[in-house]
Amino acid sequence: MKDLKKKIEKLLKDYLFQYGFRKERGTVYSRLEDEIKEGLYFGSSAHNEKHVCYLTYTAGFSCPVVEEVAYELNELVGGLGMNIGFLMPDYFFKEWRFAIDNSDEYIQYQVSDIISTVLEYAIPYFRKYSTQENLVYGLETRELRCSNGVRDIYLPILYYLRGHNAQAYSFVEEVIKRRTLDFPIDEYKAMQVIYGEEAIQIPPNKELDSYLPFAEKFKKMIEAEKS
Repeated sequence: MKDLKKKIEKLLKDYLFQYGFRKERGTVYSRLEDEIKEGLYFGSSAHNEKHVCYLTYTAGFSCPVVEEVAYELNELVGGLGMNIGFLMPDYFFKEWRFAIDNSDEYIQYQVSDIISTVLEYAIPYFRKYSTQENLVYGLETRELRCSNGVRDIYLPILYYLRGHNAQAYSFVEEVIKRRTLDFPIDEYKAMQVIYGEEAIQIPPNKELDSYLPFAEKFKKMIEAEKS
């Protein structure tokens, strides 16, 4: 399997180099375009088959300036992206099957097909969100799919970077309100009335608690700029 993976990796590296992608670490290839860092994150699985490798990748990107602000606030923010298959018309998880007895011609064919999806779907996806303006639009409309955990940090920082401090502050306040209201505190209290407080313990609101450190530091940063 090592020889097969080496062949695949070399072909990928050679092809992707032509389009500006450089191997960053492991099976990650990236390039910096406009305001966005674009990445192709490859992964593989055998699916319990012997001498077989199923290869797939995520088309992901991040905004370095957003990550810098988050880092200053001691916050790590995840990237944005999805499996390449969900950017294709059939909308399904996409992977390519390789076997240890595949001919070099077949391996070449499969890797060429992978590269064709990079050119036809991944790169246009990157270009669509290659500016802060487009990135904000994608996150606001939820056209750009990501978890609330990523969205709730990316959007206020982007507003801040674009000079919309009031909007950034207001968004963070709305996130705190949403995460507070989403927690079913009334249900827990109703159960305590029935079963007793000792039997029913109210757990912490993890969604809110995980956000508050960022929110408090972010709001202080904005307030400091007012004075």
